[in-house]
Amino acid sequence: MNALRAFEAAARNLSVTKAADELCVTPAAVTQQLKILEDALGRRLIRRVGRGVELTENGQQLFPVLCRTFSDISSAVTGLTSHSATKLRTSFLATVAQRWLAPRLIGFRRQFPDIAVAVSTSFRLVDFTREDIDVALRLGYGSWPGLHSTFVMNEELFPVCSPTLLREATLPAGSDLLRCHSLVHTIVRPTDWHAWQVEAGLEDFDATSGFHCENSALALEMAEYGLGLAIGRTPLVISALASGRLVAPFAARMSNPMSYYLVCQDTAARRPEIARFRDWIVNEGIETMEAIKKYIRRSDP
Repeated sequence: MNALRAFEAAARNLSVTKAADELCVTPAAVTQQLKILEDALGRRLIRRVGRGVELTENGQQLFPVLCRTFSDISSAVTGLTSHSATKLRTSFLATVAQRWLAPRLIGFRRQFPDIAVAVSTSFRLVDFTREDIDVALRLGYGSWPGLHSTFVMNEELFPVCSPTLLREATLPAGSDLLRCHSLVHTIVRPTDWHAWQVEAGLEDFDATSGFHCENSALALEMAEYGLGLAIGRTPLVISALASGRLVAPFAARMSNPMSYYLVCQDTAARRPEIARFRDWIVNEGIETMEAIKKYIRRSDP
């Protein structure tokens, strides 16, 4: 094949030097491949003329056949590549994409290698009529005019921290733990700690003190490093809880009245790539909710 490629390039360019440049090899390497091909066929294919080359009668017979063959191969490969590169453009909240979607996408790629998922992140609602987005994961109540929505999972809020923080604690769990260690807050959800405090009925600690950072992903990473306690949301912490990077030291959990839904335009809901992604992500949501139930059963006294 290398010899045939060298001949086709030399014949098309009528130059060994230009063929070498095209194939990213030396002119001597092209000359060697041409000799191998001619020796194998027992026929002269090319003769040198000045600084270029010309085709012999045998070369003129072989060259158009190779041109058609390489063109057919290129077309076939392009067709396969085009089919395998069906793109699905998705939009997620940044923290959900980072801590929930990213570790799971390898499973989707293995199951559907012909669908390339492009992930963008945004805190605002996607405008499907103006933006180049196919599907989005939204946190809401499941009803958006003109959009097809499918329930994926719900979430609960509860404090989480590094197991190291508990091992180093000299005080029992409860308000003492919250009073004696820093709380990690997020700028995008500044009321989470206070809302959980009211739900848990633990009024004897300051729910406003501690670290403040931009988003939940950073807050949870700070908690994993032992800097304090952060409010965890089910999809964002389940992997860390299951692996032991984080623990949930309190039984009190607050349900979010909103849930996660996969949404797309009504007219696009039956597109094959969207239907496959929807079925896959719904199953991932079910597994996430089952995993948190399993963790709760294991950790509750």
